[in-house]
Amino acid sequence: MTTAGHGTSAEWAFGSGDRPDANGRVVPGELLRKARMHLISERNKQFGPVARSMAIACIIALTGSLSPVVPAIAQEAAEAPVTCEQTDSHVVYSGAWITYASAFYSGGSHAFTEGPGAAVTIAFIGTRLDLISTVGPKFGIASVSVDGGAATDVDTYGPDTLFAQTVYTTGDLAAGLHVVRVTCTGRKNGSASGAFVSFDAAAITGTVVPVPTDQTDTRLVKRGSWVSYSAPGLLGGSHMFTNVAGNEVAIAFTGTRLDLVSMVGPKYGIASVSVDGGTATSVDMYSADSAWQQVVYSTGDLAYGAHVILVTCSGGKNAAASDTFIGMDAVLVEGVVTQAVMRYEEFYPLLGWNGQFSKAYAPWYSGGRHIWSGPSWGAMAASCVGARIEWVGMVGPQYGIASVSVDGGAPQDVDLYSPYEQAQRVVFSTGDIAYGSHTIVVSWTGRKNPASSGTYISYDAFNFGGDPQQAPTPVAPPVPVGGSFNYPWARYLVVDKSDLRIYLVENGAVTVSYPCAVGKPSTPTPSATWRIGAKYYTDPAGIYGPRKMRLFRQSGSSFVYTAYNIHGTNVDSSVGTYASHGCIRLHNYDVLVLFDMVPLGTMVVTRN
Repeated sequence: MTTAGHGTSAEWAFGSGDRPDANGRVVPGELLRKARMHLISERNKQFGPVARSMAIACIIALTGSLSPVVPAIAQEAAEAPVTCEQTDSHVVYSGAWITYASAFYSGGSHAFTEGPGAAVTIAFIGTRLDLISTVGPKFGIASVSVDGGAATDVDTYGPDTLFAQTVYTTGDLAAGLHVVRVTCTGRKNGSASGAFVSFDAAAITGTVVPVPTDQTDTRLVKRGSWVSYSAPGLLGGSHMFTNVAGNEVAIAFTGTRLDLVSMVGPKYGIASVSVDGGTATSVDMYSADSAWQQVVYSTGDLAYGAHVILVTCSGGKNAAASDTFIGMDAVLVEGVVTQAVMRYEEFYPLLGWNGQFSKAYAPWYSGGRHIWSGPSWGAMAASCVGARIEWVGMVGPQYGIASVSVDGGAPQDVDLYSPYEQAQRVVFSTGDIAYGSHTIVVSWTGRKNPASSGTYISYDAFNFGGDPQQAPTPVAPPVPVGGSFNYPWARYLVVDKSDLRIYLVENGAVTVSYPCAVGKPSTPTPSATWRIGAKYYTDPAGIYGPRKMRLFRQSGSSFVYTAYNIHGTNVDSSVGTYASHGCIRLHNYDVLVLFDMVPLGTMVVTRN
């Protein structure tokens, strides 16, 4: 749930109308409401002034607004404890436990273990927990801790076997979120014949909730600099906080609900929380007094499925707050926490680049831009300390086959062909891998699906399931130039009519290669040496496409004007065939790139 600024009209984390008592403890608003309703109800009239006086005393005890009164009145108004059976889905077991059924046990069964270190954890929002177990001659010593504090030994030995016994109580705790952990020590009383520990049930004054997932869990992914602070009263012994606007943390889970637990206080500001990319909700973490383990936000009940919660530092604050910090201590998840990821755009400085790239801008690209390599080599590398990396790119009819390697392993082919263009696709994922330092390298191969019209590779963004780190610069593979390409110029184009491709050679290396169309048998493209003598911007919908470069043919020591050109086309399917009247046709998206790469005066060779 969302909390408002705390003050005389505070709405506290545990429910609308919750109030702090005289000692600063939160009193459930529903309990206060019931007492007030009792005072004003018509039925109350029949009980006379004595009953009304008792109700007034109850309200005073709950709110602390007058001098302290007899605590027993407040206790009479308190809700009865609820029983959390050992089979409750919120109870978390670790180690080997055995379940044994019998009518003697609470709920008809109990769980027991003799494995040192085996533990059971119960979380609740309330004020008290009583541990119910079996005691007997075979039972040993359990260790019980509350909220990560010092453990207490609980000896469950007894000369006779007794069922459903209260063997430990937390006593009265401050109202709030609490976590109780019961651990088998493997030790026993000298009289005991075994070291078994039993968990039958827990009597809880409050509400059972999921065991918290701590902010240190690596499945939660943060962006920006967060500061960690340690103290015994915090869940897991620490929490993290930031006051840098835009810093955020992502939590992914499959289930139905998430509650956010944080510290609140006079220095805390406003967080922005979104669910599944929806409209963000402002969550004010300000409180006049510092308080730990506060449930500051809840998604409420969601449809069962995969959900992502994004908590962002807004940089804003309540007027009474002295700073804009937001905190993260833990989350309570009805479901299973999964690996979250955080997106970083393709221009993020910690990514590694090498080779030839082009870029395009449009609102449907992640971050408004994507880049691509092809038809010459280009590659990008992405690294993180985490447990997952995802590559986000375009797919479409002009995209080819990429090579992807993970941590230097064998390369895998990833085909980006699709009959229709689709943006922001996760085209490759490592899946969940062991937490650690990982790198993926994505490279252009020059290969394609037979149905594809090109070999382009798109790089739009990377999703990291962890903290990004500096990626290495990909190493370009050697690109040999055969003797037949050994022309005497520093930069030149070769149109090879036998394989229907045009090559740009610079300083002895092929840097660009595109499919092309050349003249049909009745109007062949001549084999000759040429020079680009003019460049034109043309109608993109016309027969030349968006660009045209005029070819001047060598005649002795001079170059003469001709009708031949290198240009785009309005018949895209003709590229890769013998279809023209002698000109060299390229895909429009290719000619746009080549046009900018070759200056006037560039030499051209057409040959078989």
